[in-house]
Amino acid sequence: MAIKKSLVDVVFASEKRKNMLLLLHDGPKEMDFILESLEVRRQALLPQIKILEDYHLLSRVHDTYKLTVIGRLVVDKIKPLQDIINVFDNDINYWGTRKLDQIPNELLKTISKLGKCDVVSPCLSDIYSVPDIYSVTKETSETIGKSTREPIVSNYYGAIATFLYPNTDEIVAKLLACNIDVNLIISEDLLDKIRTDFYSSFAELLENPL
Repeated sequence: MAIKKSLVDVVFASEKRKNMLLLLHDGPKEMDFILESLEVRRQALLPQIKILEDYHLLSRVHDTYKLTVIGRLVVDKIKPLQDIINVFDNDINYWGTRKLDQIPNELLKTISKLGKCDVVSPCLSDIYSVPDIYSVTKETSETIGKSTREPIVSNYYGAIATFLYPNTDEIVAKLLACNIDVNLIISEDLLDKIRTDFYSSFAELLENPL
């Protein structure tokens, strides 16, 4: 007689099974879409699908798969945990040495919304160079930064800063010109510096109706 796995093992002992359950969280998916999204071959995925079906976590109609009621109850709890792990797992040493207890609890509870993050640590010679900015719209992909990554299409750009790069006002102006909602959180010292040294540049941006 085969030894039954615990439900925890069924979900977490296989990345393929876990990722398929998370993929189906948004709704039923056809097999071709699943294979392409998970970047896995059909032969490798079919045994994992069989296990998920045996444990009544998903069901199939023709070539389309969806979560069962049990599967949705389980994944509804897994998804928030996975979102938090995605934030910290990219660089746990960075996050582990931050003073996260100083973040207001209301914000800390929503930290999973950051998604996967990159920690940029420029060398000393590049410390004053404008870093690559993941293009928030297709229109700005060639005018802001020189990142080789795929453009991220978004209507929002937010940043926290304690200092300004020389062309910060130019970057923000280009974002506003593309109808991007810009939210900059700056330190009080930086605000004082902007008021005294860069008021003319930033006054125009603050008055922008976009």
